[in-house]
Amino acid sequence: MNKLAGILVGVGAVNWLFVGLFNFDLVQFIFRIDWLITGVYVLVGLSGVVFLVKMFKCCGSCNSCKTCSSSEEPKEDVVEDSTEEGEGHQM
Repeated sequence: MNKLAGILVGVGAVNWLFVGLFNFDLVQFIFRIDWLITGVYVLVGLSGVVFLVKMFKCCGSCNSCKTCSSSEEPKEDVVEDSTEEGEGHQM
């Protein structure tokens, strides 16, 4: 489903590029049937909504957003030194 949504978003982007640069609607040129053109536009729009939702949906690996179900504190990247306390690296 993600791949299909990505393809449809790409089709929509290319179509808008052609409309913006050349005032040419590629979808209308290819399909030429009103209900089919409308269907393509609806599918492209729904694919865009899917991408927007996925872009702002919390991944669950942190607590930085309200939708995370995890109650753990966010983990920080900590590099621990393997030397004993008081011992330093000797040069």
